[in-house]
Amino acid sequence: MEILSENRNIQDILGSDPVLSCTIRITDKCNLHCKQCYSCSEQNSKAYVLSYEEIATLLYDLKKNNVIRLSITGGEPFIREDIIDILELASNLGFEIYISTNGTFNSIDFKRLSKTKIKVLQISLDGVGEYHDRIRGLEGAYQKAIRYIQSFKKVRHDTQIGVAFTLMQENKNQMIELYEELKCIPIDILSIVPVQRIGRAGYDDILPPDELKKILDQIAEHWKKTGKEIKLNTMVSPALVPEVLQEEGTFPHGYLCTFPYSIAVAADGRCALCDGLLDDPRFLIGNIHEGIEKLCCNEMIDTVKNISVSEMHGVCQKCTFKQICAGGCRADSCLENNSFCASDIMCQAYYDAGIFPEKFLEK
Repeated sequence: MEILSENRNIQDILGSDPVLSCTIRITDKCNLHCKQCYSCSEQNSKAYVLSYEEIATLLYDLKKNNVIRLSITGGEPFIREDIIDILELASNLGFEIYISTNGTFNSIDFKRLSKTKIKVLQISLDGVGEYHDRIRGLEGAYQKAIRYIQSFKKVRHDTQIGVAFTLMQENKNQMIELYEELKCIPIDILSIVPVQRIGRAGYDDILPPDELKKILDQIAEHWKKTGKEIKLNTMVSPALVPEVLQEEGTFPHGYLCTFPYSIAVAADGRCALCDGLLDDPRFLIGNIHEGIEKLCCNEMIDTVKNISVSEMHGVCQKCTFKQICAGGCRADSCLENNSFCASDIMCQAYYDAGIFPEKFLEK
């Protein structure tokens, strides 16, 4: 199925356009000041934030519209005193719950948290020890995150524990050391996320394509040689996944997004098709108080859903994976090029550097 161009077929099968996933930034506050933060969260933000009652109304609305996956993020979600109340409601409504945290709130009620139906709890770690602390702006942040993982593991065993490593210039030599450290905890998934041009991250933080490819290949080879104890996920488009992982990895197609069958909600109720687009007024589709059904009638959504893969630009036009990944990260590409048809930024950089795998180019 052509993900972007077969919208009418999807409507025929399901009766309407689905909203498969929703990401909610339940706060714009954070106790850390990470240099690569995509949401530019601050400890002392005075901005309006959705109340528990408003979030509850949103969750019921999402359930009524058959949303499957719920991703909860921020800011730092656990800075909210009612976070477990929110998770309990989401659990009772039957959502597949993913939550991201910096893992520094060790005083939470882990036994109560363990009773919520979280599928994946993701902790952000950017290196070992002082590397992580320096990037996150808090001494001791690394040890707090490790204790957080251990505390949760004691009370809950069926939830997958994931670690997200944001790969950038400052920590590019930390990946293998972190991988070895995490094998001793243990965790279930290590996701390597090349830093994007969203939020506080700048161009100086981004690795050039040849260096990015070399580092991803190195960690993939290390993973293969040392027993593959942790699931390794490189958060890149399918064509850029290291060959080792394509052949025998758990995530052979890398990161596949539900865009454009998704919705993202900011802490104040603003909505966009993707979390990465929430902070740019050009790509907002309304406010959550309007209701999901009304938001889904937005002209921008119709435009995006009716884009054909044949309209994609650059290397995406030539790639054999275009039917699967539909152009990779649409938010990153659109913010950079002001077009939902723009080619994936990383794939295009690989192609321009002459290192895009030729076997994935149509003849």
